Amino acid sequence: MSKRPSKKTIIKAFTAILFFLLTTAIPSISIAQSATLKQCQSWNNKIEHYQDKRKKGGSGKKMDEWKGKIRQYRDKFRKNKCSRYGRKLG
Repeated sequence: MSKRPSKKTIIKAFTAILFFLLTTAIPSISIAQSATLKQCQSWNNKIEHYQDKRKKGGSGKKMDEWKGKIRQYRDKFRKNKCSRYGRKLG
């Protein structure tokens, strides 16, 4: 008959596997969500473009559409950590 592993051995193995999975998954997530300076500048320019349009005014439908576009580009900007470029965006 084969000997069964103890609970302590099973817990150690499970912990090691979990640690390995977490340490390999986290860096790949952060790499996937970072953009180049050029992409960030593009999103920043689009945000400013739609803000200028809203300042000039328009129909209620257009204002809502532009507000949605601003929100969309701000979300991309945040998710891709564009604030790290700071003054380079201006």
